Amino acid sequence: EFAAAEGADAVEKRKVAGKHLDEAAKYFSDALERYPDRMDLYERAARVELFREKPEVALAVIQKGLDIFPLKTEIDGTGLPRAIHLANLKAEILVGQKKFDEVRAMAKELRGLNNPRMASVAEFHEARLAAIEEKWAEAATRLQKVRTRLVGFTELEALAGAIQGFCHTQL
Repeated sequence: EFAAAEGADAVEKRKVAGKHLDEAAKYFSDALERYPDRMDLYERAARVELFREKPEVALAVIQKGLDIFPLKTEIDGTGLPRAIHLANLKAEILVGQKKFDEVRAMAKELRGLNNPRMASVAEFHEARLAAIEEKWAEAATRLQKVRTRLVGFTELEALAGAIQGFCHTQL
């Protein structure tokens, strides 16, 4: 609401919103110091930094979380890495920064986990890059195949469908 504020008081609304975001960032920074074992705090802190338009800080927070909860060794009861949501958020930020080689490296790391569900997440990220590179037919085909394998990743599944639809409109 505040970031998209318009009208005569828009500058003041943005200033107020900025102060609230600064307070939130400090809160989460303090919380991470006190509770470094709370994985959810890393994602929340990173999202606050994104709202503050500080993607590099967000990436640093995410990386700290990934260092504490390695994808390879911190596995939950379903067989998935506990911090996969951090890895997906990192990929999202990297795409926004046009750091496509780093996204490819992440996909390779996910494939290296020898987990079929992680291979599907890697395939999604690679197919998304194909769409960004305007390889419409390839991206649409890959996204169609991977969508059904993104069980448990509803955000990625929805994004895959949206990107696939966009690719079809480009053909």
